[in-house]
Amino acid sequence: YSGPGLPPRSGEQYEVGIKSSLLDGRLNANAALFRINDDNRAVADPAHQFYYASAGKARNQGIELELTGQPTPDWNLYAGYTYLNAHYENDSPDLTDGTDPKHLFKLWTRYTLSQGPLRGFSIGGGMLAQTRISRGVEQGGYAVFDAQAGYRFTKHVTASLQLNNVFNRRYYIRPPSTYYSVFGDARNVMLTVRSDF
Repeated sequence: YSGPGLPPRSGEQYEVGIKSSLLDGRLNANAALFRINDDNRAVADPAHQFYYASAGKARNQGIELELTGQPTPDWNLYAGYTYLNAHYENDSPDLTDGTDPKHLFKLWTRYTLSQGPLRGFSIGGGMLAQTRISRGVEQGGYAVFDAQAGYRFTKHVTASLQLNNVFNRRYYIRPPSTYYSVFGDARNVMLTVRSDF
């Protein structure tokens, strides 16, 4: 199989946002509206392995919300939400269903004990949840949860034990396609020791 080269990709991006500081600066909130106009995006050609085709004109637009900071001196928090609406001019399912979810939510929190016999210990957890993605073959929405426990031995040495994908959720980080797919990590444990001088 052979064919002409793809035309160069081009486009423009617009974004407007607002930032706010809460609780005397301990918590920050951001909101942004965005639109990305894209022309001649290259996507895998479902009819010919290892070849690409131009997806024509595409428009991605949506909103991003983010909350981050320390509501209290011992509590760290991050939360983020993205809504994405994608439209493709050549409306072929194999080319245009996209790889990004319409709704994506991320949450991470950690609390450090600063008083009592457990001083220095921390506990945290997080999640990532998203709606379906598809590329010829559909994957339903899913959520992945992580957990973490840590301890500060000294001012310069800390250790943490993280359990990723607590419920061993099977999911794709690259949507299933005609040729191949990539699964996310299965349940795993990671021990990290950090030292600074």
